[in-house]
Amino acid sequence: MHPDRPDHTGSGIRCTEAIELVTLHLDDALDDRDRRLFERHVDACTGCTRYVAQIRQTIDLTRRVLAHTSVA
Repeated sequence: MHPDRPDHTGSGIRCTEAIELVTLHLDDALDDRDRRLFERHVDACTGCTRYVAQIRQTIDLTRRVLAHTSVA
């Protein structure tokens, strides 16, 4: 990721902006324009691709733990 650099991917957004949109993207809450900008950026940015994968893995692992944890 290159958060301080201007848009290094040609996508129209910087890494810092993409990071702010991750949860909205995963919740399918972005409008079409922002979704396209986000996806274009992540497709071109290895660091942001890794970050999104880590967030997805964290969500998946959290769901698994909660599914196997009884609520008292």
